[in-house]
Amino acid sequence: MPAEVPKVLGNLLKQYAGEHFAYDARGNLVHRRSPAGEQRYEWNAFNRMTAATVEEVTRRSESRYYYDALGRRIAKEVNGERTVFGWDGDTLAYESGEQGSTHYLYEAGSFVPMMQYASASVDGFETPSRRETDRYVPEDDPLQRLPERVGDAHAFYYHCDQIGTPQLLTDDEGDVVWEASYKAWGKRGR
Repeated sequence: MPAEVPKVLGNLLKQYAGEHFAYDARGNLVHRRSPAGEQRYEWNAFNRMTAATVEEVTRRSESRYYYDALGRRIAKEVNGERTVFGWDGDTLAYESGEQGSTHYLYEAGSFVPMMQYASASVDGFETPSRRETDRYVPEDDPLQRLPERVGDAHAFYYHCDQIGTPQLLTDDEGDVVWEASYKAWGKRGR
């Protein structure tokens, strides 16, 4: 970059420590280039990320993101694996993918999480092929059968600080399965 072009243009960082950044007209990052590789991002008219492509020496990834009319992310596809999200107002109620689903419970009328219930995926039923002349047998109807879970389900409990920020997640035995510490302004410390 020539010396007359500033490194920060319009309050947007253009380059720093060997990394180069490009933005769209709204200030959204659309391209990041570094010695490790490149990252490209696409945004919709509401400034929500709709796609991300990472081509680096150590990893390659393609992601797409989908939103509802209220701006809540309802699905993502990362390298072909889809996860769907369900909402209860403004709180995330569940996320479900090929590996299973997780349901979230919150304190009444707040965003403070209390518990999550994680379960393995459910084996679905194949839709039977039928002809018009076939006799209907209720016992053969997939809607009359219960699906089987591939694995176990587990409950996990949040331990939050005085402002509702999760600090620990414990299992049924009280063992810590996740923990975090935060710096100023909510940045994770570890």
